[in-house]
Amino acid sequence: MSRLALLGFDGLDPELVERWIGDLPNMSELMSEGIHGKLDSTYPPTTIPAWTSMMTSQDPGQIGLYDRRRRKGRSYKYETVGSMAIRQKTIWNYTSRVRLEALLVGVPQTFPPKPLKGTLVSGLLTPNKELQWTYPREVANEVENALGGDFPFDVYGYQTKNKDWLVEKVYDLTRKRLGTFRHFARKREHDLLMMVEHGADRIQHGFWRHMDEEHPHFVPESRFAQVIHDYYVFLDQELGKLLEDLPRDTSVMLVSPFSSQPLKGCVRLNEWLLQEGYLVLNEDAKEGEPLDLKQVDWTQTEAWADGGAVGQIHFNVHGREPNGFVPAEEIENLKNDIRERVMTIEQDGARVSSIAEAPEQMYRAANGNGPDLIVKFEDLTYLVSPVMGGDIIQSENDAGPDDTTHRGEGLFIWDHPAKMEPNKKDTYSIYDIAPTILTYFGIDVPEHMIGETLISL
Repeated sequence: MSRLALLGFDGLDPELVERWIGDLPNMSELMSEGIHGKLDSTYPPTTIPAWTSMMTSQDPGQIGLYDRRRRKGRSYKYETVGSMAIRQKTIWNYTSRVRLEALLVGVPQTFPPKPLKGTLVSGLLTPNKELQWTYPREVANEVENALGGDFPFDVYGYQTKNKDWLVEKVYDLTRKRLGTFRHFARKREHDLLMMVEHGADRIQHGFWRHMDEEHPHFVPESRFAQVIHDYYVFLDQELGKLLEDLPRDTSVMLVSPFSSQPLKGCVRLNEWLLQEGYLVLNEDAKEGEPLDLKQVDWTQTEAWADGGAVGQIHFNVHGREPNGFVPAEEIENLKNDIRERVMTIEQDGARVSSIAEAPEQMYRAANGNGPDLIVKFEDLTYLVSPVMGGDIIQSENDAGPDDTTHRGEGLFIWDHPAKMEPNKKDTYSIYDIAPTILTYFGIDVPEHMIGETLISL
């Protein structure tokens, strides 16, 4: 079977691609020569768990990963999730088994690099370059020699008021990420080639309010009004260069696991838990600062929350947590109580719509040391903040200037081989990617994968 390239673009928005398709000739050509449609994402639709769920065809509860950080066991401490947190086999684990060569560039949650048959350059969540960040190790020097400079893992500090700096850094990220991928695609033969790039997501976080009249903080007549459009045009041009460097027999998948929507603000969920009596502190929290768990009186605390696209509410259960307070037999009552009361949160006299569910209700399993409840507000248009004090509802992101949250609708394009006619759908599933790639390479799809292959057998 010929090669397959999976090109991942975090946040690439299907509605914007459709709006600007006349300015995006390379994406347009891929669409016209293959199949395309919207892609249903994970819940929550965030970088972690979306990419890992895509690569394993397992939902967040099954992989036990709900965001980019998790609790250390049942302690009150947290850690960033890395490759060692992935217990399921990924696509490249299966291809390595049958001696197929893989190239991975910038794929989230691949640090620290695990051995594989092929080449790996780690991506988002890599802490620094003092530790091994490529496989084999010597590939690191090759990467930076090829680039003539530093390989960036992300645009750190993208929530900034310095918009000119942000544009420069996002373009630099994209050039170097795609440049690295092109270098190895030209130099070495691979069967599976995979890359993930975050520029679209970062540019949308920074400039959506300058483009969208429906944004609650729309900036009329902004000099940044065309920044997102211009980036999409630039990205399409870089995509064209990349496609030219791929062998002619390469089948190309272009995937975005989620898109963007206007950010309305954030909910200070720990402050709400404090005011409602679920969270008790030994001393007053610093207003405007994230909750310091060292200040929590665990002998009286029932629940606390971790923030992000959704609120992860953890219960302090007797016999489970180190200083547990809630009797195990009261867990369901506490869930129901918080579900009902969280729906009473208001902004300017109007209730903020919310849904609070237990992971075991949402997923096929609830593995890992996940939350007892997951809460979303206003269909994810409000983030959840760990900051204490002030109003429960804030009109901006406490983390810094930010224009968007994620929407669970991504993009799928596959320029498939002519002899392989895949199933056409209006909407595809993020869980279909892994079984489809395995089928493409003639590898049996494991029964535990929850997606369906798009290739008719």
